[in-house]
Formats: sequence, C-alpha cells, structure tokens
Amino acid sequence: MRWAFVVEFALSILAIAVGQIIGGTEQVKFEPGDVTLFADDFSAIPLGETSPNFKLMRGTYEVAQFQGKKWLRPLDKGLGLTKLLRLPDEFSFEFSLYAFKAGGPYVRVYLHSSQGLVEWGSQGGERFVQVEVGHEHGKDYAELRCSDKATSYPKEVAKQELSPDQIHRVAIQVRRKQLRLFVDGKRIAVVPFQPESPIEGFGFYWYCHYQSDTPYRDAPVLLTDIRVATYSGREALVGRGRTAQLLLILDKTKLDKEHPLREALKKFGAVEFNDGWWIPLPTEPFGEPGTWHVKLEAKAFEQWAKTVKDFLVQAKQLHPEAHLRVECFAPEIGETEKQEKFWEKQVGYWLAALRARELKLWLIQAGLPAEEIKTVP
Repeated sequence: MRWAFVVEFALSILAIAVGQIIGGTEQVKFEPGDVTLFADDFSAIPLGETSPNFKLMRGTYEVAQFQGKKWLRPLDKGLGLTKLLRLPDEFSFEFSLYAFKAGGPYVRVYLHSSQGLVEWGSQGGERFVQVEVGHEHGKDYAELRCSDKATSYPKEVAKQELSPDQIHRVAIQVRRKQLRLFVDGKRIAVVPFQPESPIEGFGFYWYCHYQSDTPYRDAPVLLTDIRVATYSGREALVGRGRTAQLLLILDKTKLDKEHPLREALKKFGAVEFNDGWWIPLPTEPFGEPGTWHVKLEAKAFEQWAKTVKDFLVQAKQLHPEAHLRVECFAPEIGETEKQEKFWEKQVGYWLAALRARELKLWLIQAGLPAEEIKTVP
C-alpha cells in the first residue's frame, strides 16, 4: 500500500490565536452551519408590524428600530413566540440581542420537543435546551441549561457575566453529540448532548427579574439577526489529535460544578463527556500517514505533562479508580464501518494498536505514571 506523504499537524494548545473564538484550548473557532435553514433580520418588516415567521403564544410585540437595525421588541413581559422547524443532528443557532437595565429584563431561547411546541405554559413548553440572556445586578449575563430529556426546567450547565450596554452575539452549536454555547467570540460551555427525540422547533420567552418604574416596553431585551443552519461536512477534531486522543476517566458524581478541578480542566481546554474528560494533546503526535512513531520530544512538553499529572492526582483523590486512557486510530485506512476487506480491518487495527503503545511510552517519558495509563485498542 502506498502512503501519501502528507504531514498534518494540529494547532498547539499553547498558541493564542488572535481574533478566534477562545475556549479552553484557545483554539476553538465557532463555525456557523453552511446550509441555512432559517434566517430573519426583520429588515423587510415595516416598523410597528409583527413577523409572519413566528406563532404568537402569548403577549404582544412589534418590530422596532434601535441603533440603525430592526429588532423584535416585546411590548409586555411574558411574551412567547415559537417556530416549527425540525433541527438535524448537527446545527448552529445564532441571534443578536441588546439588554436594557431597568427591571433586569431577559429573554430565553428554547429548543423544543414536539410536545413543548404545543403545550405552552406560563414560561414556555418542554425543551431540551434553554439559553437565558439578559441583565441583572449591573451586569449582562448568559446562562445555559440543557437535558437529553425534554423538561420544563433543564439542568443548569453554565452562567457567564457579560459587559453591559452592548449588543451581544450568541451562538448555540450542536456537533459530534456535543452542545456548545458561544457568546461574543468566546465558547463559554460545552456538554455532551443526545436528545431522546428530535428537536422540532424553537421559541422565545421574555420576562424580567424585578419590578421597575420604567415600563417594560421601554427597557426590554431586543432580539434580531436570527439564523439557523446545518452542516454539509464533518467537523475536524481540533485540539485532539486526528490519530489519537487522551482521556481522563473518572466517576464525576463527586465532581460538582464548583469543584476547582472542573474549572482547571475547562481552562486547560478539556472537554467533558459521560465517562470523564477529553484532554487536549500538545499537537498531532504522529508524523507521516502509515507510521506509528511519535514525532515529539518529551522534554519539550514537560509542563504540559506536569499539568496532566496534577489533574490525575486530584482525580484519584475523588475516585481511586481514575486513570488515563489513550485511544488511537488509523484514519488513513478509512472509517472502520466502511472497511469491507479483511486486510483493511487488520491493518487499521494493528496500526492503531502500535500507535497507542508508542504514545503511552511517550507519555511515560514525559513524566506520567505508567501504571495509570491504559490503551485502546
């Protein structure tokens, strides 16, 4: 078999990419879907009119002008709008907003189940995802809640303070069974996400935190530039090698959302999943396609290895069975499920196994404990 001698290196987790979305690895760049499913900036709607693209569930609203753009403006708190639109497995959902201060206004964006679109209660119907953005106690903020099961009160995942008195751009992205939330060029949350049934549409709900002498219509959250899209191609694994990934396996029941280890892992660029955390590798560990020799100098990544070792020590204090797992692949052979020939499966398996063994040895040379590293295959 001939190998095409193409060397593809992932970005270093230590590099800071100016102008990119910053998340964990400081390499994560938000990519909107390239196939538009729905978009509306309300530019074609006369001032004072409503949008024909949404179903009014409760309350009143209009299209208004602010800072040279047209926006959805709630005229009273409790406004609810929905849109029937089945979302694919991978999609992006973007919108812009401006939050006034008086009364602490907020808007919630819901990704609904089919039942949630029909049975709209006092604060909306059942949803898989809830993103709340608004103003409270002198700061704007964004909060993400989500659940694999549609509910009227999804579990809180993350909350981030934002600068007030400015337009914010919010993006929900679902790819590779992960849900990610981006705000103003920064990824603030990522969580495993596999809804039990399709997302059948989305909705908006406006309210406020406290009473104010200012009428709600004069100080609400304004909303515009809504875009929903899907992806025509697969996502590259940024921050984890194309041929390898390192996992920290631990029981997360004792790792509450405020635990220092959780925050440290997020800052390092680790991504949470059901059994633990994906740990970003320094760069693509292998050189030319078809080879299994690690092309990295262990001494050059001592600080990276020291940080990972510290994570492991803390994890074992929470759960004695915590360990590192090395998983390697052979993508140049082709995707496993598409390998029909016996020799393809054998070559792919053994190449992945050799890579896993070699990467484990490299990790040991970098200072990680051999007895705490398992390999797959």
